[in-house]
Amino acid sequence: MAWEKRGGRLVYYSARRVGGRVVKQYLGDGPVAQATAALEQASKLEREASREEQRERQAAETSKRRAACSTGSSVDSSKVPASIARNATGGVVDERELIDRAMAGDESTVPAVRALVLAKPELARRVGDLAGLVESGWLHLLTNQNVLAREAMSAELRRLKSSLAGPKPTPIEQLLVDRVAACWVQANHADWTEATHNERTISQAELALKRQAMAHKRLLSALKTLAEVRRLMVPALQVNIAEQQVNVAGSAG
Repeated sequence: MAWEKRGGRLVYYSARRVGGRVVKQYLGDGPVAQATAALEQASKLEREASREEQRERQAAETSKRRAACSTGSSVDSSKVPASIARNATGGVVDERELIDRAMAGDESTVPAVRALVLAKPELARRVGDLAGLVESGWLHLLTNQNVLAREAMSAELRRLKSSLAGPKPTPIEQLLVDRVAACWVQANHADWTEATHNERTISQAELALKRQAMAHKRLLSALKTLAEVRRLMVPALQVNIAEQQVNVAGSAG
């Protein structure tokens, strides 16, 4: 599982074992490739964490046995946590096999996959974060293989979203902030493309300018919607002064 450069762009290949040999599957550079890369990276981290946990538990059990031997007592093997036995007998391999089958489109894995994502919310969040996958895809287009630029832009994007969201955003506000961030990246990508691609035909230049204008329009629309939602969320105070009703807009929070 790795990103490889093909024809001037980075594409993703997923590797899995079939019949005793490793088979590479081309996934391109779109949302499916981004999601698969995130899933496989998360699965790799899960396996590493599971192996480390197993080593620590085995070391702890060894220490207990040694302590028991030194005191003349014995350790009941039935008291060993069942999770250790499951891990030791291939629980992690089964999980990897489940993920491979699910990614290959095996519908029979649906119940097990649902249980997996419920048991591991971090895995579900990373793979199912559609807004994050969109942002990642656009940053990938902007930076290609430049890791420094990608991480710097990612940090700036997180700072922008945090500033727009505020300390306690509502779910609606968070959705709109994610939309603003996506539109912001798209608009900047359109501007960057226009600024760096000079050799083109008249029709290509006109198409690029239209794309630039549309990206700018979408960004303004997303910002306007966020501002409008926040305006509607501000509570109104009704005050009676000298038998005359006065409506005063209060401040949110």
